[in-house]
Amino acid sequence: MTTWLEKETGLTDRQWIEYVQEIIAVNTVPSTDPNHGNTEVLSWMVELTEKVNGLIATNVTPAPGHAKIMGIKNTDVPTAIDENMWTARVLSAVLAAWYHNVQQAKIMDPRRPIALRRKAYNRFTLWMDAMESVAIKDHPEIINIFPGQQWENPFDPEATDGTFI
Repeated sequence: MTTWLEKETGLTDRQWIEYVQEIIAVNTVPSTDPNHGNTEVLSWMVELTEKVNGLIATNVTPAPGHAKIMGIKNTDVPTAIDENMWTARVLSAVLAAWYHNVQQAKIMDPRRPIALRRKAYNRFTLWMDAMESVAIKDHPEIINIFPGQQWENPFDPEATDGTFI
């Protein structure tokens, strides 16, 4: 089954998770703790962001006005989207897929103490609750974050059919 992430980027969830694991390993040096190295988090996050950014030219038709800045010519596709929003949703999906699978691996690892595995499970469920809150629940305060933005349900039978793209 093709996932949303694969449709958007051409890479499977597994390929993204393996890529994140690889760049973390490259950006990690040994430490005094034999079980954990010291990782330059900013470095691997930059690498990941650069990889996603590099996919924009082949996977995204920039919204009108953005293409000239980016040096991309194909803006004729009517489904042009904002490359900032595309990058944010792809990065968040990649990071969520990676975290979800790493946390599951730690929870299920019999080499780890049960107490730590259970704490990991509790953190995991709290994270899942947070993801649900971000993705599903309404946040009425959002109106104050985007001043000047108009709000109207697009499924209202009397919704305005605007022309702004």
